[in-house]
Amino acid sequence: MKISAIRTRPVSLPVKQPYVWAQGVRDSATLVLIEIESDDGFVGIGESVTSPNYTTTLDIIQAVTADWLGRSPFEISELLARAQQL
Repeated sequence: MKISAIRTRPVSLPVKQPYVWAQGVRDSATLVLIEIESDDGFVGIGESVTSPNYTTTLDIIQAVTADWLGRSPFEISELLARAQQL
């Protein structure tokens, strides 16, 4: 089994009341849904926090995607070690 695709989807969810903090005011919380598909057709779904913004998270995922394609999704320690080197 090898990783054949990694897809991301930012999702913004409204909060009940505005969240005020040192960097401003937020009226929603954004997270990134991540789908990792194998060449066998299996799909794993996860999420990532996105503080202070989701574009940085998307950039990081995009950077590791090319390196992770074709690798086993079960080599978690190896994949994370390689991601930290990028």
